[in-house]
Amino acid sequence: MMTIDTTDMCSHSQKRLFGEDGDYHPLWLSMQDDPELTAVVRSRQLHVYRNGKKILVLAGKSARNRAYVEGLITNGGPAINTVRDMLGAGPAETMFRRFLFGTE
Repeated sequence: MMTIDTTDMCSHSQKRLFGEDGDYHPLWLSMQDDPELTAVVRSRQLHVYRNGKKILVLAGKSARNRAYVEGLITNGGPAINTVRDMLGAGPAETMFRRFLFGTE
């Protein structure tokens, strides 16, 4: 049975991988039966290896948050546009990245 140190894995990813209703759970079950596979958590992401070669990275929630925030900053939206008008572009982007979403 494969074990993984989940200390650096976000709870959202843990639920997706280990929870019976998680969307990554079938992958976890199949990994248990394949002796060529190993996995390690790095930067809150699960890195899966076959015979020492990386074959898959399952990003945690923070990667999706980062993509969402960058989309807001790039494309604008009611909230960020209002904050930009009040604070300026740089401070607004910092506020969204660092304080509202914790992606920085």
